Parts: sequence; structure tokens; C-alpha cells
Amino acid sequence: MSKRDKGNLATNIIIGGGAAGNSAAQAMREAGFTGGITMITQENRIPYDRPNLSKEYLSGEAEEEWMPLRPKEFYDEYDINIVYQGKVVGINKTKKVVILENEDEISYNKLLIATGGTPIKLNIPGSNLTNIFYLRSHDDSNDIIEAANNESKIAIIGASFIALEAASSLKKKLNADISVIGLEDVPYKNVFGEEIGNMIKSLHEKNGIKFKLNNSVTKFEGKTKVEKVVLSNGESLDADIVLVGIGVRPATSFLSDFNLGKNGSINVNSYFEVEENIFAAGDIVNFHNSITNAQMRIEHWRTAEQQGRIAGFNMGGIKTEFKSVPFFWTAQAGIALRYVGHAEQWNEIVTWGDIQSQNFISFYFQDDLLLAAAACGNTKEMDAIEALIIMNKVPSKQEIKNKSINLFELIK
Repeated sequence: MSKRDKGNLATNIIIGGGAAGNSAAQAMREAGFTGGITMITQENRIPYDRPNLSKEYLSGEAEEEWMPLRPKEFYDEYDINIVYQGKVVGINKTKKVVILENEDEISYNKLLIATGGTPIKLNIPGSNLTNIFYLRSHDDSNDIIEAANNESKIAIIGASFIALEAASSLKKKLNADISVIGLEDVPYKNVFGEEIGNMIKSLHEKNGIKFKLNNSVTKFEGKTKVEKVVLSNGESLDADIVLVGIGVRPATSFLSDFNLGKNGSINVNSYFEVEENIFAAGDIVNFHNSITNAQMRIEHWRTAEQQGRIAGFNMGGIKTEFKSVPFFWTAQAGIALRYVGHAEQWNEIVTWGDIQSQNFISFYFQDDLLLAAAACGNTKEMDAIEALIIMNKVPSKQEIKNKSINLFELIK
């Protein structure tokens, strides 16, 4: 990796200290960029493993010192300057400056926008009461850990990944009374299908977590602190703590001079360019899906990290096209489930193995086109499927149904 050359006066700016921003900074140095790199983060700490916030860290199995993605010495050695608690309020593309809330301006030669998502908040009666939490940052996780105890009655609003991971982690850490309230009838039905969703729900229920599905929350009740959660079916739940996990939206409200999508997202090309000298990566971008030949947006940590690396290489002077396949994992209720590809809709699922025994691979097809696969166990097979999608050598639906192919032989 290259190091800073003080004679190179070029400066690349990264807005955001998450997975995309962190990997971009490293990729720039790997690409040979010797100018200045400044990462602006709203947080008060170096980039950390955000997915752990709802998993091992929340359950007490990950120590504080495990959380940073790199030690502080890494950023010092490669002269990656970090501006802590810096909020960007605007970008002047003509002057090529980033404008901070304190009115400071930082000039850039190339700019990466990697601001991630901001939690969608409830705006219902009582939503201003204390002990209602949104889990997005390290401090959020610490606040939840401090507030919760073995006697807590915890209501979790939403059946999202972060919501159910947090439910699983808190149940593991505490002997708390936990209820999950969700709009859907089966968790993850639109992601994994009904059978996998019901399997995950059943495992949570065996661990003592209760579900209140086909429900929304109409109001919170309490004097200063939340005491009750009122559901759309009229039921009222006692609650000492509420954790809301109903999704995020792109954190792009400050980009007034950009052509944003309806949801606040940014279109990029296969090099993660928005326009000349400006790049974007992570949860905020619509990027090209080579499987379906369409633009898509994904809110997953590994995808953001991959995108940040591609953007960083291009900003560092090595023209690199994005050819990766989306991938994510979730750990909850005692299982780890991996997913590769992307299927917003499908018309058939073909499964190898047994879902109920948590040893399976499910293949998602739109007609004869393999869009994605999900699995418990079968790690090597999932790696092979990812490689086959990238290589455009995916087997047909009939071959998968007949089990007439060897995934590893296809790669050869």
C-alpha cells in the first residue's frame, strides 16, 4: 500500500465512516494514491463493525476493543485523516468544497459520498417518550445495553433483520420479556419465502420471544417514559423499553444540488461515479444488477464494503468495474443464514436439503433464471453459487431440480 507524499497536494474526501467509506480509503492507498485522504464521520470513533451492534456486541459476546475495523494506528500509518463528529450540510460542486455544519469548508479533488442510511422514525402519539430507541450507531447499542435488564419488558417494533437480530441478542443476554410487533404475517416472507420465514419465527418462539404479527403500533403511553405500546388490534403491551427497527432511508437530504431518486437514492454507473470527480457507494446508491440488467439498491454491509473498494480504486487511479454479486448474512435464534444474489420477486423456489433441520440451500428462480440462493450450512456451496453467478454459468432450474449438476465442477 502507498503512503502519503506531502508533495502531492490532491485531496480526496470521503463523507461517511461506515463500511463503504472505510474500504474506499484503504483501496485508494492500495491503488497508489499518495495525496491526502480525509474521512468525515458524524460519530466520535474510528470505523467499526456495524453489523455487530445487533449481534455479538448487543448480546455481550463482543468486547468493545473488537469493534473497530482497523486499529487507530492503521489510519495514522497511511495518513488517513478522520474528522470526528463532522456533519456535512452541503456540497458546492463549482468550488469543489464540502460544507460542514460549523461552516468549515474542505476542498476536494475527488469526492465519495457514503453516508449510509438513517432510521425511519415513528411519528405517532407518545413517540417523544424516553426509552424508545433506534439502533444504528455504537452509542445507540450502548444506550440499549444500559437501559435493559433481566426484568425488562421489551417491545420491538418491526420484524426486520436488525429488529430480530436484536431480539435474539437481548434474549440471549437477558431473561427479559420480549415481544416483536410486525406488519407482516410471516417474518422475511418477501426475502426468503414463507417456509424459511416460519422456520426462523419458530426458532425465536422456542427461545421465548413472542410475536404480534399483522399489527402496527398506534401509540405509546406513559408519563415521561414509555410504559405501554398500543397495537392496531386494540391490544396493549406493557413495555419498559421499545426498540424500533422498521427500516432506513438514504441519508442524502443534504444533497440539494443532486438528482436524487424518489427515495433519496443516487444513481451511479458501474464505476460508482455520479458525475465527474464525484462518486457514491453503499446503502444510498442505485447500481447496476448484472443478473437482471436493472438498477437496484441494497442495504447490506458487505455490499457496501465491496462498492467502497471499487469506488476507492477508481478514485485512486485504477479504473475498476463492479462485477460482484450481492451477499449478506444474518445470525439470529442460534442459526447463521447466508444469502447470495438478489430476488425482489420470484415464481419458484427449489430447495436442496431440509429447511426445518437448518441444513439446506434454497434457489430462487424467475422462470428459468436463477436470481439468488439462501442457505443454512453449505458454506462452500454458497461460495460456488456466488462464483457461478459472477461467471454467468448458473445451472438451469431443471438441473437444480434434478440435482444433476456438481456446483464445483461447473466452476472448473
